Amino acid sequence: MGKNLHRKKLFGGLMDAEEYHSKHAFPPNAQCQGCKTRGVITRIIVYYPLDEVKKRDPAFAAISEIDPERFLKLVMQTKSGPYVRISTIYACKQCTPSAEKAAAKGPSWSLVDINRGPGPDKAVSGPGS
Repeated sequence: MGKNLHRKKLFGGLMDAEEYHSKHAFPPNAQCQGCKTRGVITRIIVYYPLDEVKKRDPAFAAISEIDPERFLKLVMQTKSGPYVRISTIYACKQCTPSAEKAAAKGPSWSLVDINRGPGPDKAVSGPGS
């Protein structure tokens, strides 16, 4: 039977779960969009429906035909149809609330993916817990 690992003793007390997530879940060159620091803890990705983007920006359809491989990297399939990644931003602990508020002000038909990772109040589970 595995034993529970206290979050302060993770990696011998050298790193907590939030720091580990920040180091390994985001690109090494990721900077906070607001204050340009490297200590990012949140990633926010905004997606728009593909048909809505093509309707509002006819040049987007031409871009999809010029470089289809790069275009397919931006498309995400969902149950309600294909969505296109419009923006990706990273935020530090201080700038996260304002970044989330800004993302929430988008159109009602947009899809916003917020990756905060484990926080001090979120449970961490894994092998042996």
